Order: sequence, then C-alpha cells, then structure tokens
Amino acid sequence: MIKSIAHKIKSTWFNFPLQLLILHFKKHQLMLLLWAFFFASILNGVGVHYGIPYLFLDPEYRNKVDFFSFLIVGFSIGGFIMAWQISYYMLNSFRFQFLASLSHPFITFCLNNSIIPLTFIACYTYQVLNFEKSENLEKGVILSNMMGLYLGIFSNILLTSLYFLFFNKNVNLFLKTLKEKTKEKLKENHIDLDILPEKKELKDQWPVEVYLSSAFRWKLARNVSHYDPWIINRILKSHHYNAFVVILVSFTSLFLFGSLIENPLFRIPAAGSLCLLFTTFMVISAGLTYFFGEWRVMAVLVIFGGITLMSQFNLMIYRNKVPGMNYERTPIPYNQSAIEASVTRSNMLYDIQETKKILDKWKQNMFVKYGESKPKLILFSTGGGGCKSSYWTTMVLQKTDQSLNGKLFDHCVLITGASGGMWGAAYYRELYLRQKTNQINNLYDTIYAEDAGKDLLNGIMAAGASNDIFFPWRTYTINESAYKKDRAYAFDLHLNENTRGFMDKKLMDYYEPERNAEIPMMIFSPVITNDQRTLFISPQPISYLTNSFIHQPSSTITDLAIDGIDFMSYFQDYGAENLNFIATLRIQASFPYVFPSTNLPSTPKMKVMDAGLKENLGLGVSTRFFSVFKNWIEENTSGVIFLQLRTDPKYIDLSAQETTNIISETTNPIGNIYSNFMNLQDYNNDIFLGFIKNMTKTQVHFIPFSYEPTLEKQEAAMSIHITSKDKADLRA
Repeated sequence: MIKSIAHKIKSTWFNFPLQLLILHFKKHQLMLLLWAFFFASILNGVGVHYGIPYLFLDPEYRNKVDFFSFLIVGFSIGGFIMAWQISYYMLNSFRFQFLASLSHPFITFCLNNSIIPLTFIACYTYQVLNFEKSENLEKGVILSNMMGLYLGIFSNILLTSLYFLFFNKNVNLFLKTLKEKTKEKLKENHIDLDILPEKKELKDQWPVEVYLSSAFRWKLARNVSHYDPWIINRILKSHHYNAFVVILVSFTSLFLFGSLIENPLFRIPAAGSLCLLFTTFMVISAGLTYFFGEWRVMAVLVIFGGITLMSQFNLMIYRNKVPGMNYERTPIPYNQSAIEASVTRSNMLYDIQETKKILDKWKQNMFVKYGESKPKLILFSTGGGGCKSSYWTTMVLQKTDQSLNGKLFDHCVLITGASGGMWGAAYYRELYLRQKTNQINNLYDTIYAEDAGKDLLNGIMAAGASNDIFFPWRTYTINESAYKKDRAYAFDLHLNENTRGFMDKKLMDYYEPERNAEIPMMIFSPVITNDQRTLFISPQPISYLTNSFIHQPSSTITDLAIDGIDFMSYFQDYGAENLNFIATLRIQASFPYVFPSTNLPSTPKMKVMDAGLKENLGLGVSTRFFSVFKNWIEENTSGVIFLQLRTDPKYIDLSAQETTNIISETTNPIGNIYSNFMNLQDYNNDIFLGFIKNMTKTQVHFIPFSYEPTLEKQEAAMSIHITSKDKADLRA
C-alpha cells in the first residue's frame, strides 16, 4: 500500500510535462519572459495605454478584422510556439536521452512541453471571445474569427511536426539504416552497436518516470543506458541538424518577406509581426546558448563590442536619411559657431517682413470674402497621439468648420502641433486646398476622417520584424541618391496610401498656397536630440522663431540662447527644398524605437525625433509666433483665438498615487519626473498664455477641444493603430 502510494507520488512528480516546466524556471528564464509578455499583452497587463492588447484581440489586416487577420496572427503564434519548442529541444534533449528510444521523439517532446502554449491559447481564446462579445459582433463572425485563429495556429504546428515526423530517427531506425561498412568502422573505433548491460544514469539526466505518448497515453520512460553513448548523442545531434534546417528555412523566408514590404498583402497584422520579432530574438538567444553554453554572456559581450567598434568606422551601422537630401557632399558643421552664424538679426527681420506679407494677404482675403476689416485671427495647435490624434483632429476640424460654414479655416493663419495631430491637420488642410481648386466635392465627408484613422502600424512592424532587425538592404533612388527601404520608408508608403496620395508632394509645393494665404501656414517642430533644440520646418523663411525675438534690441538683455534651427536656411545647400511632405509628417512624429531616428547631413550627425519630446501640443510655437507679430495683430485684427485640440487629459488623477509599495517608493523620484512630463508642458503653456494676455492690448481667447472617454479607464489607445471601438469612442 505504502509502496503503491510512493510510486504514484513519484510518478506524479517525475512526469515529463512537469519536469519540463520546472526546467524552464530553473534554466531558461529569458524564454519565460517572452511568454510573460504575450500573457501580459492579452490579459491587459502591459501597454494598455498604447493599445498593445488590441493588436491581439482585434488584429487588422488590409483595414479589416476578419477570418484572414486572425488566420495570419494564428499562424504567427504557431510559428512562435514551434520555434520555442525547437529551441527548447535543442538545448535540453540531452537531459532526456530516453527520447532517443521513442518512435517520434520530437513530437513526444512537444506534446509534453505544451503546458505553457496550451494555457496561452486558452487565455487568448477567452479574451478574444469576451472582447468580441463586448463589440456586439454576430455569432457567425465570432465563430469565423476563432476558426481562423485555430487554423493558423495548428496548421503551422502541423507543418513543422510533419517535417520532424519524416526526418527524425530513433535508436532502432538509426541502427537499421547503418551500412555494414559503417558498422565495421564504428566497431574499429570501439563503439559498440550491441545492447550493453544497463549503467547508472548520467549526472546531467533529469529523472523522468512517465511521459505522455503521441497516442495520448501515459507510458514509462525507458532506460537507454544500455546503448553506447555515441549512438544516443549521434541520434540527438541528427535531430538538432533537422531543427537547424527548419530555422534556416524560416530565416530565409523572413528575409524574403522583408523584400515585399511595398505590397499591401504582406503588411500582416502587427501582432503577427510582433510574434516574428520575438521568434527571431528567441532563436538567436537559443543559438548562442547552444554553441557557447556557459560562455554565452561573454559571447554576446564580444559580439556587441565588435559591432560597436566597427560602427565607429561606419561599418555594420545603418542611419536613416531624409529622402531627397544630399548626403554626398561634405556635411555642414553643427556647432555653436555655425548655429550663431546661421541666425542673424538682419535675416530674422527679413523673414518677419516676408511673413507679414502673408498676414496682409490673409487680411485682404478676409475683407473680400466677409467684409471684415479687422477679422479674428486663429492660431491652431493640435497634440500628438498617433492615429487617435489624427482621427480626432480631422473629425473635429470637419465638424467645427462645417458648423461655422467654412469660417474656421478661413480665419486660421497658423497650424502647429506634434505627431498624429499634425497628420490629421495636414490632411484636412490638403482637402481644404483641393476643394478650393475643385478637385474634391465635399471636404466634410466622413470617409476622410476614416482615412486619417486607418492603421499605420502593420507596415512598420512588418518592416521592422523582417527587414530592419537584420540590416535594410534594399534601396530606392531619388535625384541619383540611394536611400534604404526601412520601416520609415514603409510608414511613408502606408500613410500616402491611406490619404489617397493627396499629400505625395514636396514641402515646397505648399510655398505658394501659403504665401497667397490660400491655406494656413504649417510649422513643424521636431526635436534635435543632440541638444534639445527645435528644428523648425516650413516652406516659408521663419528664422525669427529660432530664439526669443526682441523687437527693440537692448543692452540690458543679451546672450539669449538660440534654441531652434530653421531647417530650410540651415540646409539650403543640401537639398532641403526636395524634402517630401509625407516624410516631414513622419520626421516630426518619429517616436523612439517605433521609428528610426532621422539623421541630417551635418557633423556631428543631427538626430531628429518626435516633436512631442519637447512640446506635444504646439502651443509653445504658436505663442512664440504671436510674440513676434504682436504689433501687427494688435493693429490689424479684432483679437486672437488660440484653438487647441488634445487627446490626453490635462489633469491627472492624484488619488491613483495613494497606493504605494516598496517598488513604487524606490522608483518614484525618477518615475514621477517622467510621468509628469506632459504636465510640465501644460504648466509652461499656461504661463505663456498668461504672459501673452498681459503683454497685448488685443483680445486673447483660448478654446480647448479635449477628448474625454465615455467610459473611465477605457480611452482610445495612443497608437498608430486604433480599433473600431476606439473610433466610436472618439466620435461619441
């Protein structure tokens, strides 16, 4: 009785699935971290604000969430599962040599190593069903989506398993296939092919009593110590060779996949690309462990050090370049002397006069159209936030302008802002211009707001996972200069398609319409990460924004820092006039890591990133513009309206900070600085508005439009992929 109970306990504890799970926690924590991320993603435990869970729960393919989008995500998940199984098998099969005696060793291993993937599939299924029920989808649609998911997962698993089923061998099959000459040579080398007396288990063997067979039955694990170790190792190594073949084919397919990023068919759902990216990381990590063993950390350090050393000589390094600009000639110096030389008072005064001509033309247009001798002047700013801000900005501008019979944009002189908000504003401005020239019939049509909210993440993720992760190798040519087809290129292509090709033009193509006050001026303000200066981009000369302009020079206020660079004048000899407008929209929205950092032709390289890193709402630029043209505005208008659109709350919930623990107490000094970064911008903007109100005689109005979610803690994601649910909430 006691022996029977002890045997059952031993069999339970030393069953193969449980031992494999324990082995994960003991030796392969990195692989578990990858799984932890996937679990956290589907369970709303990570990146909710950025919409990461919705990449899995509501995958979009070619602007649709359907059977095919779930099929692709499922196939990618199946690929990750099998890559994980292969990696784990390569690293640990030597610990379970009884596998060599089984008819289907790899299949049996995968079956017993399925606790984690099956748990994930179950959780994923539960979350998808809950999400789609909350969306009030029809049962037929839900069933179709789930069928696509399961078909994708299990078709990949089946295809990979079939390969190993046909090519992996066990002990008996291995011995049968040996030729007589081979057997004789092995015996000459003292390798016994006969069954030997059983020996003690090797030290590196993990004890396993029972395993789940491919027939789904529990069986006792056989002792294989009676076979010569060479035979066992030879069999397992042949399995590893087959695994390498699968990995090689997968990497080749991934490489070819990266060459097809222009084709919309290959812009797979972002969740699928995320699986590909994690699969690559895992396989590389497993490969380093397999070949270097305990020296893997040192190998990584040596490889990283070697790449770093070579990058100092411009080898093994890739830098994103601005399409159309000249990188062949000697780079322009970027230092304090060059910066000061580029900004002179005479240049600033000249640029001010040029902008006053635009303002005069705008005033004339207002008088002709509305009979207003002193019209209201609108300075419009819009905040960042990816497709959420793009959709919100386009929609609000459409509704507000329509309700005012077109007066809103007629009275608007300047547009500033950051990231996605500027995408929406730029698209609406282009529609406004096209309607004036009779190229479209109705700029208030809701299809245009839908354009502004279309997915942009799939193209970037597909390019990043299949192309940029290695090294962008394909190029395209502009003005005889070559540029890499990377995820920046993929984004430009995608945004251009989403906006019907309407904005596929040079930035300078807007010079005349702005100069004639047919459309508002648009000033982009990405951040130069070298020194946190602002790079002001506009087809108009705007050097007056590069520092605090003083109307009457004074000896009592000197040494004012130049905190901005006028892109057009600074890079006038480097093809600045060739800058594509779509590329401009991307440069001012280059969120770290999602987009590559843009490098300009200077020494040192001027690195440019998202405008939101310094001023996410654009109000800092518009108030600076007002400060420069204060006198003209006082004399020629009946007041100024600062119209601001934003998708993030101005005030944070302080009660959320009441619950603390030792981790939060430790990280708060740094964490609070980062989390309050946007609050600091709001405080500064309010100070600027207060200064303006006090310094001017004209009326100053501030009108904010702020998105507020209909349900608390269920706001639309700040991402370049938003769901239909997000759009519905933004419209509410």
